[in-house]
Amino acid sequence: MPPVYHFQNGLRFVAPYYYTYRTTVKGRWFDRSILEVFTEEFRDYDRGHYIKRIEEDNVQVIRKRKGKETVYKGKILMDLPLESGDLVIHKEHKHERPVSDTKIKIVHNDQNILVVDKPSGIPMHPVQGYLYNTLTEILKKDLSLKRLHPCNRLDKLTSGVVLLCKNVQSASFYQQMIQNRNFTKEYVARVDGKFPTIPCECSDDVVVIDAKRKSHGFCRREALTRFKLLKYSPILNQSIVLCKPVTGRTHQIRIHLRNLGHAIVNDPLYNPKLNNLLGNAKKIDLTTREGQEVVQNEHTQKRIDLLSGQKCPECGIDLYKEPDSKSLIMYLHALRYSSKNEQGELQCYETEMPQWTYIT
Repeated sequence: MPPVYHFQNGLRFVAPYYYTYRTTVKGRWFDRSILEVFTEEFRDYDRGHYIKRIEEDNVQVIRKRKGKETVYKGKILMDLPLESGDLVIHKEHKHERPVSDTKIKIVHNDQNILVVDKPSGIPMHPVQGYLYNTLTEILKKDLSLKRLHPCNRLDKLTSGVVLLCKNVQSASFYQQMIQNRNFTKEYVARVDGKFPTIPCECSDDVVVIDAKRKSHGFCRREALTRFKLLKYSPILNQSIVLCKPVTGRTHQIRIHLRNLGHAIVNDPLYNPKLNNLLGNAKKIDLTTREGQEVVQNEHTQKRIDLLSGQKCPECGIDLYKEPDSKSLIMYLHALRYSSKNEQGELQCYETEMPQWTYIT
């Protein structure tokens, strides 16, 4: 069934629906029970929730051996070690969190590529907790498109230029261009304090998730971002900064600005003034199990703080509060992506400066 949307208080809501996940067992799941995997890797729900789903036969493991298919369900899944080739089928009553209802502006649209100005507060593509309330799914519905392939990715709270291709061939071309750094990427950020007037750069390593690593997947990667002051407000003691990431690591700009002592004003993860661990993450080694547990525990506590105290009468899941619109905005914006085409002509996708850059 197609999603049922409704709009209220500047937010886009999706009516609850049932969804069946079909997932082939990943390498890091081998020799672990599905209950252990769900509890440790999908912490939006607690252990009790997953036990209930298993007991109600909403979780199955299908195992094929020598042409014979065996279906495991019920209490045996509490301890059954997962093996290579197993298929996990999991039915959930989905409650997507609301996202911003800000209009998605189209920057460019042709037969191969769609370029949009993504609003803050909308995830790029389906991730845990979001399916239909994502940029790709909203655009597919609104523009009657069968598929869209994101070529660059922005955090949920980051706004700005997003390139989405309409076919696999174009997606491969643009993704390769971005990977080969043939695109110049320019962002603007609003940060705490008076940023240096002389252009500067930060080359601190950042910790990223490497899916190819079996043990947790956290590792250090080289990163480089260049910065230039655009404007300073002595009244606010805040600066508007142009950011040019040379590499493309997750949260790279946010981390580098924090490390320079000029965190993004309303960055909920990396601004130390907002009372969060990652604001002081130089004291935490995220490549260790202990460091990851510290951050994960804070994430779990923040999730609990967002709960409304009410439960869904149909599935019993804890329901979230309606978010404050300010919590869906962060002062980081992808302003411009530019490159040269095969003829050497400049190809530029650009948005307007966001309203929060107009400070005095």
